[in-house]
Amino acid sequence: MNHGWELDKKRQKVFKVITYLFTFICILIILEITGYIRLSFALKKELPVEVMQKMINWFDYFHHHRGGIWLNPEKSPESLVFEMVKFGKEFILLQGDSWIERIEIDPVQGKPKKNGNSVFFNELPPSLKSYGYINAGIGSFSPSLAEGQLRFLKKEFDIDPEFIIMYIDQTDFGDELYRYSDLIKRVDGNIVKISEDNFFQFKSQYKEIIEFEDSKLKAIGLIRYEFNKFIRKLRKDNQPVQLEKILDPLTRNLSVEENEKIKLAILGYINEALRSNRLKKLLIVSHPHLKHLEESGNYKNQIHTSIVSAYHELNEDQKNKVCIAVIDPSKVYKFKSIEDIFYSKDPTSHLQSEYQVNQFPKTLANLLNSCANNKSLLK
Repeated sequence: MNHGWELDKKRQKVFKVITYLFTFICILIILEITGYIRLSFALKKELPVEVMQKMINWFDYFHHHRGGIWLNPEKSPESLVFEMVKFGKEFILLQGDSWIERIEIDPVQGKPKKNGNSVFFNELPPSLKSYGYINAGIGSFSPSLAEGQLRFLKKEFDIDPEFIIMYIDQTDFGDELYRYSDLIKRVDGNIVKISEDNFFQFKSQYKEIIEFEDSKLKAIGLIRYEFNKFIRKLRKDNQPVQLEKILDPLTRNLSVEENEKIKLAILGYINEALRSNRLKKLLIVSHPHLKHLEESGNYKNQIHTSIVSAYHELNEDQKNKVCIAVIDPSKVYKFKSIEDIFYSKDPTSHLQSEYQVNQFPKTLANLLNSCANNKSLLK
């Protein structure tokens, strides 16, 4: 009697084990299927895996990249960092933020122009048309990020240009001080690493998806992906530095420490550019904000002043390779009213399309021609 009871108890234990095992396998299968489905949705919203894989190893240099409209499958993933507008053995390189990026975008289609339609390149004199031309403008860039990008272009693509135009925007006061300065690691004045911040989380985000895609068991990959994503989002700054703070340095006197940070960023970029023996001329250009031009405007500081301050730190040999210019819209643009040049409701004061894609790049081409011919541009 007891023997039968013990046998029945063993059967119950075996049945429980089988039930647990079957349940576990079912859950694993469901998670595995869910993992594949979840991965497919995650990949639809992101860049191709091979692009993300490569860019993870690039982010120590330049922090963030262009939008997806720039992704060219034939030139992937470098098309997210720069565009080879015209091929050549020697190059003219343009760097800067969205101002530079946008001069090669068709304002009607909102996409990159086709090769040969570059206003900047077509405006160059014959002596400079023999050069290839690279546009490396990326929105929300600054001198320090452009310095890292320049090192990246030299190291990864052997791009060592003869002429460089660097556009430094008025918002770079705030960008350098409040967004990027704490992310920059320098050794002997040179950038060796640009850390990821809590708003531009490309590196962590891409790494999560790549690990998910690489996982042999998508069930485990799914759990790890969702957990890492949850932790990252807890750290994510959904309220990045407000625009009012970015623009604030334009309205007040900067402290000694703030001036030094800005000068360090500008000098860091200049020294990186001048490190090349092939460089013939570096042209640094700035453009006033609309409120700099309004009589009632309270924008007193201009980034050009900081550029000049950094320029005076250079020795004479270095100065011979550097040109500085601030664009005066009243002298170089054709317009009825100064307000017609800018988007009136854009606090960062971007140019309207006629000026952004036509008059502004023409002005850059003319300034480069003057710089190449050793004409004085410093004001």
